[in-house]
Amino acid sequence: ASMSYASGPDMTKLEYATCLSAALGYLMLRQQDAVGLVTFDDRIRAFVPPRSTRGQLNNLLALLAQPTAGAATALAPAIHNVARRIRKRSLFILFSDLLDDAEATLEALSHLAFGKHDIIVFQVLDPAESRFNLDGPLELTDPETGDRISADADAVRADYLARMAALQQ
Repeated sequence: ASMSYASGPDMTKLEYATCLSAALGYLMLRQQDAVGLVTFDDRIRAFVPPRSTRGQLNNLLALLAQPTAGAATALAPAIHNVARRIRKRSLFILFSDLLDDAEATLEALSHLAFGKHDIIVFQVLDPAESRFNLDGPLELTDPETGDRISADADAVRADYLARMAALQQ
């Protein structure tokens, strides 16, 4: 559900990741590379095996046209699941805000690397998340748990930015 966030009138993080996925899929298929797609939240929702056929772009676009953000995210288990399914050496591209357990995610990505897969990770963040350009009193709601907290933006800004930098590192 965190991927459904947008701080302004622009695209949500999920919409941005969807557009980027579609564009890269199109380019790879034009090179006659096999392209597949996995969508997930707390479990695998859809798995389109890699193919390089003309109809594959339609399969990918049809699936990408219907994404909705799930409730919670279980990034590491989803990556492990994909690593077990894909036997042939591949390029694995992950689009996520990575707002999950960083250590478990890195371990799961290592599972892919151990299988000799190449990995590209796109961390998709909203400008408000990366810059914390919020002011005054805030009421924040975790979109995955529904938990709410009240905070003063000026009081938490430095700690938030330090934690975000640590997560990105």
